[in-house]
This record gives sequence, structure tokens and C-alpha cells, in this order.
Amino acid sequence: MKDYFGYKDKICVVTGASSGMGEATVKMLVDLGAKVYAIDINECKVDWITKFIKCNLAKKMMNKSKNALNSGNE
Repeated sequence: MKDYFGYKDKICVVTGASSGMGEATVKMLVDLGAKVYAIDINECKVDWITKFIKCNLAKKMMNKSKNALNSGNE
């Protein structure tokens, strides 16, 4: 995703982060490299979303590492 507004390393606060537009906004901002505070009245759902995002970030990091290793072996 192209970061047109420079969200990388910015601190963002998203309310209503456990579902719908708030959840989508959290995922988008994290994907753009922002540091996100996800806030919602439903704490359990916010915990689930943060675990989901951390898992996806770890997968992306692993894929980048694999790609870097593979490009070095060619």
C-alpha cells in the first residue's frame, strides 16, 4: 500500500478499533508503518486484533528475510 500521507513511524490513536471501520483503520495504519494505539470498549476483541496484527507482522518479516536470503544466493 502506498503511504501518501507519511504515516510511517507516526503515533496514531484509533477508537472503536475492535470491529468495522476501526479495525480496518488499525490494520491499514500498521501496514503503513504507524505506531497504533487501538482503543475500544470491548477489550477482548482489541486483544485479538493486536495478536492478529503481530502475527501478520511476524510473517511479513520472515518473508522479507527469506526473500533477502534467496536474492543473495542467486
